[in-house]
Amino acid sequence: MINWILVILFVGIILKEFKIVNQLVIKTEKRTIDTILLIIGIVVLFYITYAYATTSIHYLLGLLGTILYIVSYFKNGITSKGFVSCYRCLYFVPWNKVQEVHIKQGKSIKISYLGNGSSNKLYFKEK
Repeated sequence: MINWILVILFVGIILKEFKIVNQLVIKTEKRTIDTILLIIGIVVLFYITYAYATTSIHYLLGLLGTILYIVSYFKNGITSKGFVSCYRCLYFVPWNKVQEVHIKQGKSIKISYLGNGSSNKLYFKEK
């Protein structure tokens, strides 16, 4: 019974994350190390699922967890409502809570912001 509740929760969270990804106006730049860590994480999650799953529901939960991990990778950026990030549990900072924004331009554009009691840095490609 608890496994089905977890499946429903995972599906709900994944749908919410996809909604946020679709709302992104500007997506962050993905560095090579981030992509490598994503691939390593996917392999580790698949291995854990394969090695320790005993029922089909466990395989489903492993697959949903991997999908959630992948969607979280693409979730960082700027929406029309504020900043979205997976940094230090500061998932969303609305525009009215942003206190400071610093923009530095180099090989990529670095945006540092302070809001909701925390600060974060996002990197964007120059287009």
